Amino acid sequence: MPLDARELKDRVQKLRKSMRSFSRDATVDEVHHLRTRTRHVESILQAVEMDASRNVRKLLTGLKAVRKRAGKVRDADVFTSYIVGLGLGDDPNCVVRLVHHLGGQRQRDMHKLHYTVQDASPELRRRLKRYRRKLNATLERFAKSKSELEDKTDDQVADSPLHAMNVALQLCKKLAEVQRLGVNNLHAYRIEVKRLRYLLEMADVHQEEQKAFIAELRHVQNAIGEWHDWVELGAIAHDVLICHRGCKLLFRIADISHKKYLEALRITQQMRRRFLPTRHSKASSVDRRSQSSMPGPVLVATSEIAA
Repeated sequence: MPLDARELKDRVQKLRKSMRSFSRDATVDEVHHLRTRTRHVESILQAVEMDASRNVRKLLTGLKAVRKRAGKVRDADVFTSYIVGLGLGDDPNCVVRLVHHLGGQRQRDMHKLHYTVQDASPELRRRLKRYRRKLNATLERFAKSKSELEDKTDDQVADSPLHAMNVALQLCKKLAEVQRLGVNNLHAYRIEVKRLRYLLEMADVHQEEQKAFIAELRHVQNAIGEWHDWVELGAIAHDVLICHRGCKLLFRIADISHKKYLEALRITQQMRRRFLPTRHSKASSVDRRSQSSMPGPVLVATSEIAA
């Protein structure tokens, strides 16, 4: 089977479990799991569903609300770990003040997250259970159509895994066509990289080319994400510590943020050169829009979704 049916169903089940057991005193790891599992299921829904049913649309709306709430708590946790990791050497008073602010913000956001999960969980868990059954039937139907491929037309075998493969190819082309990366679009680029990575990880079998591509995408995602975290932390620190003239912590955060940006840009460009090379000549503009213009490893990786 082209898509890893067991893994996809497990992701849905793990999210249902996270929602059922989520408490107002959730740990850093529990918040992280809730957020990433929500994002994974959203990716499944967006990639596999060609014609979203009412149940899927309701699911996406509810999951988005949970993910955004969890993201705010997660941000507070990450920012706090960064500041604590710097120690007290830069400016003890500023460090303590900022950590105290982040702690208070986490408590408020945690309260909102818990309320959102408690309010939405019963309906979302029912809809997830319903979708899990539908996902299983969809993948079984595709597997059967693959075995009868020679007797069917393209329209008859069109199904969710083929749609997911097409989405992955479109994402690859979109990422390749970005001509210039900078502070204004690097974070948006990361979001598309993450979507592509989640799609490729849905495949049942991972070849070496696919593993290498996924590893590079994860590396890019982490590097850009860390830079963006430091940018967000810098904005919060500026608001909280603006009255502290000459605060060394602000300069330290700004310096780290700049270094993280340069590193993220280097890693991203490295991935693009290896897997998503661009062509700048006018003669190649048509080729750039075709599947054949994609490098071999990218075609292998995306085709594994519906192989």
